[in-house]
Amino acid sequence: MPITTHFKNKNNNSCILQISTEAGKVLLTGDIEKTAEDYLIRTYGDELASDVLIVPHHGSKTSSSYRFLLEVAPRYAIASLGFDNRFHFPHAKTLARMKSLNIPFYRTDHCGMTQITLPVQGEIKSPICYSGLKKV
Repeated sequence: MPITTHFKNKNNNSCILQISTEAGKVLLTGDIEKTAEDYLIRTYGDELASDVLIVPHHGSKTSSSYRFLLEVAPRYAIASLGFDNRFHFPHAKTLARMKSLNIPFYRTDHCGMTQITLPVQGEIKSPICYSGLKKV
């Protein structure tokens, strides 16, 4: 998704990628925060709708705004998180917003590697968690 503005905060200049297949869409948001989310909403609106959201900025309190989550309307959200991360991501407010919108939330610090399959036919299924080499 092209962004034609330059943000002061480097996080908001993250590469944003929406993968679209017959099965559905996955939105990868990098480290964007609410400022960039608002820009995307104004610029792309309904085009943001995606089946899977890779959670912005690891679920920090400055991202995953309620309005952004409403626009994206993901069936699943996945947050890339380091175990026992020093920032204590995801933030409780982000988790509360996900819960209030009934968005299943997968986190790599609990789940390990998380796999989403975009099938040739049919719908995207629930993410699969792997802990070490073992499917959970």
